[in-house]
Amino acid sequence: MKALVLGNINSKWVKEYIEYVLLPLGHSITVLGNVQNCKYKDFYLGNSITINKEVKARGIIGRIPFLRVISSSSRIVNRNHWDTYDVIINMFVNYRDLRICKKIRSSNSKIILYYTGSDLLRKNKLQLWINRALIPDPDYIVVGSSTLAEAMKNKYPLDTEFEIIRFGISAFESLDNYKNDKHPALSNNCFCIGYSGVREHNHIDVINIFDKIPSDLKKEIKLVVPMTYAATQEYIEEVKLKLDRTGIKYNLPTHFMDNDAMAEMWSGINFFINAQTTDSLSASVLEALYAGAVLVNAAWLDYPEYKEFGIKYLRFNSYEELFDILIQVLTQKTDYSSYIASANLKKCMSWQSAKENWSGLFSRFDNA
Repeated sequence: MKALVLGNINSKWVKEYIEYVLLPLGHSITVLGNVQNCKYKDFYLGNSITINKEVKARGIIGRIPFLRVISSSSRIVNRNHWDTYDVIINMFVNYRDLRICKKIRSSNSKIILYYTGSDLLRKNKLQLWINRALIPDPDYIVVGSSTLAEAMKNKYPLDTEFEIIRFGISAFESLDNYKNDKHPALSNNCFCIGYSGVREHNHIDVINIFDKIPSDLKKEIKLVVPMTYAATQEYIEEVKLKLDRTGIKYNLPTHFMDNDAMAEMWSGINFFINAQTTDSLSASVLEALYAGAVLVNAAWLDYPEYKEFGIKYLRFNSYEELFDILIQVLTQKTDYSSYIASANLKKCMSWQSAKENWSGLFSRFDNA
C-alpha cells in the first residue's frame, strides 16, 4: 500500500507513527518536509522514505495567514512529483495540508483525517467548518482519545465514520530502566509544571501559585519546567524571570531530549502539575506517571481513559485549590503510593496495540 503522510516530519509522533505502524505493515511511504533541517533525517533516508520538498510562501504573502496557506500549498503541489496513493493520512490536521490533499488525491485514494489534540480541541467551530469545506468527504476520521471523540461529536459533526486509536509510547523501555532505582528522586518535593513550551500550559499561573508559598516551605521545593519543544525564546525568558523571582530551585530544560533523557527527567519528578487549557491524552503526562509521579490535575481536563489505566490523581478546580493542595503536600506526611500508575498503562499504550488497530482500519480498504 502506498501511503502519503502529511504532517510535521520533525514531530516525534509523526516519526514514531511511521516507525511503529506504517513500516511494520509494509507500506511504501512518502512524507512532506525539509530534509536538511530534519532532526530525524537519518531515519527517513535510512528507511527509503520519499521526502517531497516543503516550499514556504515568502514576502508579504508569507506574513498573511490566509494567503500564506494558499500560496505555500499551491507551490508545494506544483514543485513536487506526487504518486497515486492508496491512502493519504493528515496528521495534526491543518488548512495547508488539507488543501494539498484536496489537489493531489486520486479517485482511488482513501483520505484519513487524524486529529490528535489541539488541532481539534483548540479550534472553534468556524475553523473546523473551514476544515470541512476543504475536505467534505474524508473516508475515515481517527481521533487519539475519548476526549477527542466527544469533541468530534460536539464541534465537528460529520456523517463520516470515526474511531479512537491511541498513540503508543516508545519510552517504556527507557522508563523501566530508570524505575529500577538507578536514579532516585531528586527530592521528595520535586514538582513538574507541564511538558512543553506552549503558553496554553499556563506555566506562569502555576508559578505564581508557588510564589505564594511561605519562604520556609519554598526551601523544600524543586521545580522542573520542560521547554524542550514549541517554546519561543521570548516565552522561555518570561518563564525564567518568573521562576527567578520565586526564590525556588528550578530546572528549565530547553533542548530536545531522547527517550533516555526524558526517562531520567521523569524519574526525578514526585508530582506532575497539569494545568493546560486543553488536552486529549498526553503521552508525556503518562510517561511521567509511569515513572512514578503523582498527578495534580485541573478539573477542566477530563481523561476517561484514566479509570481504565488505574490512575488516581489530586484534582483542583481553581488555582486557589491548587495552592491548598501544595501546602498539604508540603506539610503533611501523606502516603500517595496508591496514586502511582499501574503496569496496565504499559499494555494499554503500546505501539503494538496501535499497530493492530491501524491494521484493522487499513484492511477495510481491501473490503470496500
